[in-house]
Amino acid sequence: MQKTLRQKISNIERKAGNFIYDVLATDVNKKDLAKLVLAGILGLGLVGCVTPTAAGRKNIDFFGRIITRTVIEESVKKELGNNDYQKRGNQTINHTTGEIHSVWMNHNIYQNGEKGMNIHTQFTIYNHQGFPTNLAAYFYHKNGGKLMDVDGIKTTHNGQVATKSEVLIPNYKNTHYKDVNMFIPYNQLDFPASGKHNLKFHVNLIDFSGNTPRHLSRSGWNHFWINNQ
Repeated sequence: MQKTLRQKISNIERKAGNFIYDVLATDVNKKDLAKLVLAGILGLGLVGCVTPTAAGRKNIDFFGRIITRTVIEESVKKELGNNDYQKRGNQTINHTTGEIHSVWMNHNIYQNGEKGMNIHTQFTIYNHQGFPTNLAAYFYHKNGGKLMDVDGIKTTHNGQVATKSEVLIPNYKNTHYKDVNMFIPYNQLDFPASGKHNLKFHVNLIDFSGNTPRHLSRSGWNHFWINNQ
């Protein structure tokens, strides 16, 4: 069953491209989610289909992520059956825990022609077999202020620069991941001025098997600097 479920998730991810749900910086309840879906529809119809603006791309991207998360949940529900899904979902919400063990970086990496950095994370998630989780890295200035996005590509719904891992479906009740990778292009670390910039980020482990995302574990600060030319 796990192999079949993983294949289904992989197919969904391939079809959706980068539209995997990453609205993870804040909790979102059902009413808020409905409002955000409506905003995504309006943005898709009124902005994204008219002009190829950053705002339009952001709305399309955001709406796509919400759709993808819904499709993933429905696929899991179909695979397990509604009763088992509800039972498993309640168990997950009540008992899932996680621990991030270590985070490290590799700089000057090229991916799809873009130069950037890889963020590696080792972690364990407990009591979460067969349900979706992922990692997200959130970027800040050295002084603690959020690094804000300008083009809607690597961002949370509130505009902070962030990147995420693929959706992970643990194969075991307690699953240890030795190295999950996230990539961030340097050109997505947005600065209005050139020169050397000191930055930091933390990684969050997120469970989004329930109605709202839950942050299970957060890493310490990871510091680095880049030259913006």
